[in-house]
Amino acid sequence: MSTQDNTEEVELTNISITYEDGTEDDCLILDVFTVEELGEQEYAALLVLPEGYEDSDEEELEGDLFVCRYAENGDDISIETIEDEEEEATVQAAYEEILEEADEEA
Repeated sequence: MSTQDNTEEVELTNISITYEDGTEDDCLILDVFTVEELGEQEYAALLVLPEGYEDSDEEELEGDLFVCRYAENGDDISIETIEDEEEEATVQAAYEEILEEADEEA
């Protein structure tokens, strides 16, 4: 599997996600990347921030991690759930590979 980390240095960005049921979560965009075998589509790894995260040390944040489709149009960011299980598994595996490579370089 081949991944491309297509960002120079991702500036950590907080976004608010609203679900179909109207609930919201604050998330941190950890990385934006592409997966070679899936074409030009960009994906993002998001960390769902826990309540009270404002008082936490950024390096110690823990929360649910998920991947989604990502698009940027000027200042607007679009996040879309990956509905296809095979695509989601491929993207998740690609992100895990990015994390492993980062650990090896550290």
